[in-house]
Amino acid sequence: MATAFSDEEKIEIEESLYEAAKKCLQKFGVKKTTVERITQMAGISKGSVYNFYPKKEILFFKVLEEYQNDVMNDF
Repeated sequence: MATAFSDEEKIEIEESLYEAAKKCLQKFGVKKTTVERITQMAGISKGSVYNFYPKKEILFFKVLEEYQNDVMNDF
């Protein structure tokens, strides 16, 4: 049986997923980035991703939204 993540683990995993997705987007783009590649970089199981994001596109949206916010703040 799978164990639930603690609040600290959830934050760490979410940050790892975000950073891995960001690097993958920069290096491979949306179409060539797979959930498997993100999870390998983040160091978690493929199934665990879906506890945080129902689809990889939602994770990408978060990364792109943060990028847009950074750009807007620089203006």
